[in-house]
Amino acid sequence: MYGVIIWIEEKSGNALIWCDDHGQLAYFVAAECTLGPTDFSVGDLVKFVEGYKGRVRRAYDVVVANPAQYTNLKNDMLHHARSKSDQTHVSPKFAKKADRNIVPFSSRSQSMQK
Repeated sequence: MYGVIIWIEEKSGNALIWCDDHGQLAYFVAAECTLGPTDFSVGDLVKFVEGYKGRVRRAYDVVVANPAQYTNLKNDMLHHARSKSDQTHVSPKFAKKADRNIVPFSSRSQSMQK
């Protein structure tokens, strides 16, 4: 599976990954990494094996596929959330679909043009 690093805890190296299937976020635990030291940054496109530990989606064997591919993703998501909160009414007919609104990954070059 592919995803984007959206948060890293500096001391531990643990990270949250937004997955390309737009499901639950995946949690990466650096201390459990079997591939050696990790060097991730927020915005890196990564490839990983997903699994579950209890009810938590986990990311294993994480490798960087394209560094800094989505550096603006976090800001794009915040902007989208703010603009969505400005909407005052959603028709009940579309309420379920509106709850599953998906923010598309924009490419690095598209984000730079903004």
